[in-house]
Amino acid sequence: MAQISAKEESEQLLSLDVIRDRKIGALRMAWKVFQNTDNPAKMAAYEKLTVIMNAYKSLASENYEAETLGINNLLATLQLPENFAAVQLLNMEEHLTALQNANALFEAKFSARSSNSISTETYDTKMLRKNIFTTYNELCNYVWAMAKRRNTIPFFGTVLTSINNGRAYFANIIATRKGIAQNKATKEKPADEQ
Repeated sequence: MAQISAKEESEQLLSLDVIRDRKIGALRMAWKVFQNTDNPAKMAAYEKLTVIMNAYKSLASENYEAETLGINNLLATLQLPENFAAVQLLNMEEHLTALQNANALFEAKFSARSSNSISTETYDTKMLRKNIFTTYNELCNYVWAMAKRRNTIPFFGTVLTSINNGRAYFANIIATRKGIAQNKATKEKPADEQ
């Protein structure tokens, strides 16, 4: 169930990222329209924004975090008073707003996913195995000591027998698996190597 929801979240993030990439493309197209303008004021605005837009040329191909940071920086740079006049002259405010909204939606979803994965409780399997083995060892030693004492109840002898039967069963399973693996390995070798 957790894998299904994680996959759905990843698909939602991917679709939100595609929307963001389209908004970046739309912003770039709105800027590129003025590449060959005859209006000197618009050409000056275009050239001013060219330096900024070229600095963020490969933004859509970055990873999620880098793209988000890049979009935030691009928007902040374009909204500076000295650059915003050029943005207004080229009528790009609508595209800035659309990109800002798309980026905010993506950031909200990405942050929610990150906080969910951070709050998920994880376990150190190595430490758990060590703790289980230590507890098992202590139990076995205690049962063995109690079974060997004189004048003790027969319960500990029965428990010790059960533990030994379990160990023997497990040892047989491991030995069988190793034997099967070794037989397969020897059968797969060519005759001249044996």
